[in-house]
Amino acid sequence: MLHGAIAPAAAMLSGAAAGWALGRAVPLAVAVAILAWAVAALLLRRHAERWFVVASLLGFTACGTALGGIARAELRTPLVAWYAAQRAGEPRTGGPRRVVVVEGRLRRDALATDYGASLVVDVDRLTDRGREVAVRGGVRASVGGRFVEARMPAWRVGRRVRVPVALRWPPRYANFGTPDQAHRLRTRGIGLLGSVKSALLVEVLEPAARRAEWAAAVRARVRGWIARSVGATAPAPRAS
Repeated sequence: MLHGAIAPAAAMLSGAAAGWALGRAVPLAVAVAILAWAVAALLLRRHAERWFVVASLLGFTACGTALGGIARAELRTPLVAWYAAQRAGEPRTGGPRRVVVVEGRLRRDALATDYGASLVVDVDRLTDRGREVAVRGGVRASVGGRFVEARMPAWRVGRRVRVPVALRWPPRYANFGTPDQAHRLRTRGIGLLGSVKSALLVEVLEPAARRAEWAAAVRARVRGWIARSVGATAPAPRAS
């Protein structure tokens, strides 16, 4: 059984490497995979085992190509490419942050943090020095200031927002054994980090879809119930 899985695994891995190199061949690769497996099913029905194996391996290779292309697209978004072009020649750490106005949908509800709140925005356009640019990518922004607590209930998943953000690269750690924070964020669809000076600058432009708004209202009620019940009955910490 183990030997039978080696050939499909090798075909998919080689296809993934090709997809990573090509990048834009995802639709063609998906079409080839579907066609190859359809032909393989027909060949199996006709007991043409040798050609069945060939068609199946072609399907695995095409599937790997599609997955490799998708992975590259997720790790190297247009937003990251745009930001890299703007900061060409500058170090990845330090230096002045670039403030732009981004627009997009909130990927999740705002999370409370020690410094205020954290937003993850799926950006689809930005305005840089008066020039509007259509880009796509994820940004995780930190919002501080005294008005965060009052404004945070309005920052719900799916809502469209406009906010000025000081963008920066995610930190990269060169210590042995320390995970690369930039790579971990990119695998989650977050290419850049940012900071927002005040919660008053976060402008909600459009509501989310009706189902998303309903789900957000339910989550808000549950959070409020937990805060009132669990938080009220939790024992106070003892002084050391």
